[in-house]
Amino acid sequence: MAASSRIIFLVFIQCLFLTVDGLDLTIEDTLYYLETNTRLTWDDAKADCSSRDMTLVSFETLDEFRIVTEYLHESRYDLLWIWTGGRQTVQGWEWDSGEPFYANQSAWGEFQPNEQMSCINFSGSYSAWDDDDCASYNLAYMCEEIHYVQTTTTTEETTVTTENSGTTENSTRLPQRPQDPSTTRSIGISIRRRIN
Repeated sequence: MAASSRIIFLVFIQCLFLTVDGLDLTIEDTLYYLETNTRLTWDDAKADCSSRDMTLVSFETLDEFRIVTEYLHESRYDLLWIWTGGRQTVQGWEWDSGEPFYANQSAWGEFQPNEQMSCINFSGSYSAWDDDDCASYNLAYMCEEIHYVQTTTTTEETTVTTENSGTTENSTRLPQRPQDPSTTRSIGISIRRRIN
């Protein structure tokens, strides 16, 4: 009787893992979704992230990339090849989120990018970026919550009075572009499994 109870328990646990749709990961106040079961092309992965009100993950800093790959390396997902939001366009390499791609903040693997492929992927064990053809490979993928940043812009207003007509003309000086934010924070990770 005890052996059959163990078998039933093991079958239950196995079924539980088969119904896992993906993982929600919260790392340093950012929500990520890792799709571990479904493999998609880059465009289909992007569409799935969009349906979740997310984007494919964009690594704006090497610290963010390091933290995510460290988590994956320590988990059972370290061998997955995972699409990111990095893509080569006419302007060069860009993140799908619209965030700038800082050349000095890249994590390309050896001999990468190889100039023949146009979408970035990575794995926890490889810990470097690789580029592959966006439409030819079906890979796991990671989504990232969309950050809506509330900004307050202060402008300086200059008033000029013309002596001839006595009219007042207002002009506005545009604010400077913000600098690349490089901050160090403590790491916090929480995980939730999505179950169908």
